[in-house]
Amino acid sequence: MSGSEETKVVTVPIPAQGAFAAFKIDPISTLPPDMRNDAEAVAACQKLVNKSYIGLVVKRHGLFQHWAPYNACTFDFLLPGMPMNMPLAGIDPSMSLPVEPMTIKDHPGYPPLRPSNPLPWNDCYISPFWRVELRSPTVYESSEKVHFRISIEEQARRHTFTNEVFMRHQTLLLQMHRNNEAHDCGDVCRTFLTEPYSAPTSPTGSNHSEDWDENESSEYFSESWSDGVYSDELEVLKLDLKQQMFPELDPSAVLMVTGTFTHDLETLEELIHPEGFYEEAWLLRRIIDEAQPRVEAARLRAKATAAAQDAADFDAKTDVLTKESTATNALSESTNDTVAILPIESKEFSL
Repeated sequence: MSGSEETKVVTVPIPAQGAFAAFKIDPISTLPPDMRNDAEAVAACQKLVNKSYIGLVVKRHGLFQHWAPYNACTFDFLLPGMPMNMPLAGIDPSMSLPVEPMTIKDHPGYPPLRPSNPLPWNDCYISPFWRVELRSPTVYESSEKVHFRISIEEQARRHTFTNEVFMRHQTLLLQMHRNNEAHDCGDVCRTFLTEPYSAPTSPTGSNHSEDWDENESSEYFSESWSDGVYSDELEVLKLDLKQQMFPELDPSAVLMVTGTFTHDLETLEELIHPEGFYEEAWLLRRIIDEAQPRVEAARLRAKATAAAQDAADFDAKTDVLTKESTATNALSESTNDTVAILPIESKEFSL
């Protein structure tokens, strides 16, 4: 490369997938657009104290939409110290994934993740039970600023860890439920115990078994799809696929915690426990709930005012048109009278 050539800068979205980043809530941006004109809500948001919380960007919401003002991601918080034991929730310390550097010997969790550079803090871990969906503006920066990232192999290992932990957690909760042991009976129990699993059936109605010829099944589905039998289902599938690839993230349509990310973790003085994040989100949600009646009342007032103004404009235009029509009719009658008189006057003059 000659001295005149410039080095090409590779940019990545903020935050980059598979990278450790810090997130800070932006209360004003989280408010629905029609609520940002509410003075009380804006003032309450400006009084909030928001801190930066570190975590791992595990996946995006659909494809990265570079043309959209916002994108969203799934964020696993980074937690300090030893994993907590929460038996009532069916969570134990082994359901954790530590992150290097580690000084704790015989950590109960999985083998630690190895980021591209050691984190500024020792003895941290991630857990799929400390997970949140976050929205942020669509911005880019140089990939050289992403100092803490995990490789594709490590991302795959984290994905496997998450699936295994969720399965263990589900099995443990269901076992506790069936044994009438004290536990937090939530979505897992309601889903798997009140809605029993039903095995898929073949087109003939019997369970899939060796007597169901795979060639026959392929022929069945190809004929059904081509004949339009499942046209409605296909349209639903297309719509669902579109929503997964390009999810709706407009603040006017979706209420989601919104803020800013940074990859610059070296400047952060401490690793804050994410409990503080949920406290901030709860305070923000209370502001939104309290502002909703005021926003709705303002909307109705604006609607009534607009209706009254439309009525006044209509009356004014009607009045103008009425006057114009009256003047036109008067002029027309005057012209007709003149035309009727002229022949008489002309006749008399000729005599």
